[in-house]
Amino acid sequence: MTDGAEGTFDQALTNGLAAIVAHTWPGEEMKTVKGKRVVRSASELLKQVISERTNGTGRVPHAPDAPVTGEGTVQGPSDSRPYTEVDIEGLGAAVAATQVIRHARDTGTDTDTVLTEEHLVALAALDSHPALGSLHWVQVDREWDRTEISDDAEIERAHRYYNALDEAEIERRVALDYSSEAFIAPDEPVHVEQCPVCGADALVAHGVDSMAAMVGVGHCWVCSYERSMRVADQMTVNALIERTMERDN
Repeated sequence: MTDGAEGTFDQALTNGLAAIVAHTWPGEEMKTVKGKRVVRSASELLKQVISERTNGTGRVPHAPDAPVTGEGTVQGPSDSRPYTEVDIEGLGAAVAATQVIRHARDTGTDTDTVLTEEHLVALAALDSHPALGSLHWVQVDREWDRTEISDDAEIERAHRYYNALDEAEIERRVALDYSSEAFIAPDEPVHVEQCPVCGADALVAHGVDSMAAMVGVGHCWVCSYERSMRVADQMTVNALIERTMERDN
């Protein structure tokens, strides 16, 4: 857990719950204090609105003012259900923990005064509500950035390896026909692509991207650059986006 994580968690939880309540029961996310309308705290949204409105189940319907889903066996994946299940007890404990940590405040609730993995999971689960639905794409963007950073580091490593080879060895490796020289598995054809690092036709692919089978996954037998499945998928997405934009033009 990073410094200030408790404040970030508390803000994210309050904003998420307020958005969910405002979508499902408009106006109930607010209260009047000294003549002014203010957003309820996370604790109030959990206990005074969501718990009461859902009869303690925490099942917030996706359609505004829709009837609350009753108790019973849950069928199907969570993203196909007409409601978001809010962990009232778990998130309530998380709020208590953040108050103790941030303000040294005695909440009167039993707590270990730490945010746990379960609390983070309960917070992330709120994103299935249509009023939110953005956390997934934030995670996708971060994963995309991590993939690019990792590939940049791999390219730099391969460049260092390639530059350490003498010219005679480079010529020997480039001259080989890897479609016949390379071996992956018995009776499995070898697919060779041009390496983005050294430019040789020596990137021997042992697989392709998981989307459109456009980009090879493997390593270059000249400079040792290795392309991962994540990089291949990202290259495929970029290529498909470019093609779509060209058609639109």
